[in-house]
Amino acid sequence: MRLDLFRRIQAAYIATARILFLSMIATSAIAQGADPFAGTWVWNPKASQLANQKLSITATGDHKYTIDDHFGVVTTLVADGTPQPSAGGTLSLKQIDANTWQSTYTGATGTSGTYKISPDGQTMKRDQLITWADGGKENRESDWQRLGSGKGLAGEWQSKSVDTKSESKPFKLLITPAESSSLVFTFPSMKLSYLYKFDGKDYADPDPQAPKGFTLATKRTGTSTIHVDTKINGSPDGTADYEISSDGRTMKVREVNKGQPAPIFYTLEKQ
Repeated sequence: MRLDLFRRIQAAYIATARILFLSMIATSAIAQGADPFAGTWVWNPKASQLANQKLSITATGDHKYTIDDHFGVVTTLVADGTPQPSAGGTLSLKQIDANTWQSTYTGATGTSGTYKISPDGQTMKRDQLITWADGGKENRESDWQRLGSGKGLAGEWQSKSVDTKSESKPFKLLITPAESSSLVFTFPSMKLSYLYKFDGKDYADPDPQAPKGFTLATKRTGTSTIHVDTKINGSPDGTADYEISSDGRTMKVREVNKGQPAPIFYTLEKQ
């Protein structure tokens, strides 16, 4: 009887241990896949909206221009192709003819572009070749409308359309869980990683091309939502809101920047 009782107790113990072990495996698997943000995401340029942004260009004499992108970077250039320091790199501007200018930005991510003003001076077409830090290339075209008065390149401009014509490789975002419920956002094209701690504190942007004094503060506002506040030298500069769709396959990002008339919308699809 005692032996039989011992065997039953032993069998019950083994069964309980097995259940606990399987439960731990299941819990671990859920934990690893529970965060809807975790995974590889690919930017969908066709489903994104990058237009309705403002660009201010002021002619200051002697072929000099001051360019304000309203993203925290203001650069003064001579339109003779001479590079000037700008946002962690150098920027140059060269006038080709009465209606055409070329610009070149050299940095971790490089950009070369052409600005072409229409004969009536009211619209501008900008063609850009972006070379990402990992060597990938993107051709981007945008159409701009003049706001108010101005002559040639100088004036207030607002983008009406932005179109990615081609990409040598897709622009990806890799999100991986980290300790204390943090997430690491990695952009392979830019060779950049951000640690989102979701503690609401300001942290310096690791991007060498970010404006000086640029910080980010992140908060987890829900299981499928993240909010980011950006500042420049302690002053509010913008926000970004991330949201995962109910099926977990699409990420929408709404970005608002101080000084810009409208938000930017990014769409990413889970790979």
